Amino acid sequence: MGRIEKTVFISYRRTNLPWALCIYQDLTMHGYDVFFDYQSIDSGNFEKVILENIKARAHFLVVLTPSALERLKEPNDWLRREIETAMDEKRNIVPLMLESFDFGSPLVTQALTGKLAALKNYNGLRVYAEYFFEAMDKLRERYMNVEVSSVLSLNTEAKGITEAQKTAASEAPQVEKEELTAQEWFERGYVFQQDKNFAEAERAYRNAIELDPSLPEAYSNLGLLLHANLKRYNEAEAAYRKAIELNPSYATAYYNLGNLLSDENLKRYEEAEAAYRKAIELNPSNATAYSTLGILLKNLKRYEEAEAAYRKAIELNPSNATAYSTLGILLKNLKRTEEAEAAYRKAIELCEASPSGDNPSYATAYYNLGLLLHENLKRYEEAEAAYRKAIELCEASPSGDNPLYATAYSNLGNLLSDENLKRYEEAEAAYRKAIELCEASPSGDNPLYATAYSNLGILLKNLKRYEEAEAAYRKAIELCEASPSGDNPLYATAYSNLGILLKNLKRYEEAEAAYRKAIELNPSLPEAYSNLGSLLDDLKRYDEAEAAYRKAIELDPSESAAYNNLVILLRLINRIEDAMPLLEKVLEINPEDFNPYLAMASVNKQLGKDISNDHTEKARQFMPEDDWYNRACLESICDNFDLAFEHLQRAAQAEGFNPAWAWDDPDLQWVRDDPRFTKIVGPR
Repeated sequence: MGRIEKTVFISYRRTNLPWALCIYQDLTMHGYDVFFDYQSIDSGNFEKVILENIKARAHFLVVLTPSALERLKEPNDWLRREIETAMDEKRNIVPLMLESFDFGSPLVTQALTGKLAALKNYNGLRVYAEYFFEAMDKLRERYMNVEVSSVLSLNTEAKGITEAQKTAASEAPQVEKEELTAQEWFERGYVFQQDKNFAEAERAYRNAIELDPSLPEAYSNLGLLLHANLKRYNEAEAAYRKAIELNPSYATAYYNLGNLLSDENLKRYEEAEAAYRKAIELNPSNATAYSTLGILLKNLKRYEEAEAAYRKAIELNPSNATAYSTLGILLKNLKRTEEAEAAYRKAIELCEASPSGDNPSYATAYYNLGLLLHENLKRYEEAEAAYRKAIELCEASPSGDNPLYATAYSNLGNLLSDENLKRYEEAEAAYRKAIELCEASPSGDNPLYATAYSNLGILLKNLKRYEEAEAAYRKAIELCEASPSGDNPLYATAYSNLGILLKNLKRYEEAEAAYRKAIELNPSLPEAYSNLGSLLDDLKRYDEAEAAYRKAIELDPSESAAYNNLVILLRLINRIEDAMPLLEKVLEINPEDFNPYLAMASVNKQLGKDISNDHTEKARQFMPEDDWYNRACLESICDNFDLAFEHLQRAAQAEGFNPAWAWDDPDLQWVRDDPRFTKIVGPR
């Protein structure tokens, strides 16, 4: 036979401390022995104090608000573990449902997974700030007036820590009604923010702050709203710093501040790193902070430290699919493709096992796997399957606005338009679907919108649908110009791509203007300088062309195309010996590029030196079998004239053959006097 006990455990999220304290004060005043974690017991004492107190108390009150559910999906979340322990120990569980909490809302349904799904079956009590004391009367008289058996005793160590917590809570000032009303406004703000009603969310948070200016959580959430949703960065920083001023131990505010400072619109990376490290110092078990620090370190090219941060995040939360996915991205960038694939597949495995069913990392992991299989491993069939799985998951997502949805279609288009597949009609359909999704996006500033138009432009250019291609490029530019972020990295690239099209259409003046606009927008864009150099080269403005090529090389010393083009230019203006050091550099960058071997053989022949068999054989080895033009050049250098003309004939019949360049190309100088040359190429 059980008996009626007056021992109570209050489970709550730190954000809702005023509610927990107010409930504690009311119950202790009415003779109840109440415990709650008032001063944040460290993780080392969690098992022996928190869980032991749940077992030693008859009643388990859980303070439920929308914001309290935020981390419940994490397996080691303290609030989750407390509720699960109370269920296992068959305590008298009473859910106290505060402002805007509704068991039927999608937000709540998604959070209460696994064992916690049963929480909605318990008899809960709705509590309003306006009628707080009436709710407490009902709680004591009806909800806790029940018999509970098997209440255990605390051990000596747990008793000491418990008494210290109770003493501290008893000495706290009485909670005022304004504080509870502020909590209600805070929760309204949280719900409005989740529902993307940003104006109302801001109003609610500011009302909470007006009622309780000492509420750090309201400042932190306001900062998150101003940063992530409203892009008002200065105000966001002020809000985060105010939260930290009010609570210098507030790890979440430091973490949010780090996210703001690392934003591409601020790029204050040193300060961001310091903020992340402070968040980790305050909460060493925060796997998300380690994972995000890893992303920052990766972007700063501090790869070893980034990998260590990702692996620490995984150690802290082995079921963290996002950490595996971001680790995979790093390993892909480091060309550790086998490990990258394993990381992505582990992320997928974890997402498949997740009870939530709407894990945004699920689609992301498939998408990243698709990129790896496509770009690095050239396993095109598997890549397509991965992209299509990512799309399927985005389509099925109840969130309905996964920014990856359009990205997956755009990259599927890239795959289908790859020269190894040449499924151009399907590629165009994929790009147009990406554009359609971006147009329908409620965010209104999807950076992929411009990218999809730019990719479509590239495809249309390659299909010789030049008018449509130009329209697509100009639409990409228009979208970049209209972007509220003002810093779309595609802006300059779109102008550079437009320049390539205009050059092909022999609209040279417009092409030059497009390249120079690209450089104005992004003075660090090497391909814009390289493309400008190619145009100026064609216009025989050689000094300007050389300067452009050298600037491209300065910006990206690993880009072999600019070196090869500069070599050709130097040969055209009879600075042949200046070309040799550049060719050696190209070989350093890519020993399997046939161009430097071909050029070295040609330069040595032009200078009257012996031609190295190694150069000609390597050129032959690495040159594509169907590159008839360059095979003609190679046989011309080797004095195999009949074979050179045979290859040249095939090259002249191919799409894209340039007779004017054949007349200027130094590699063909040894066959030009032969009448067969004019017959194949045509007159100069």
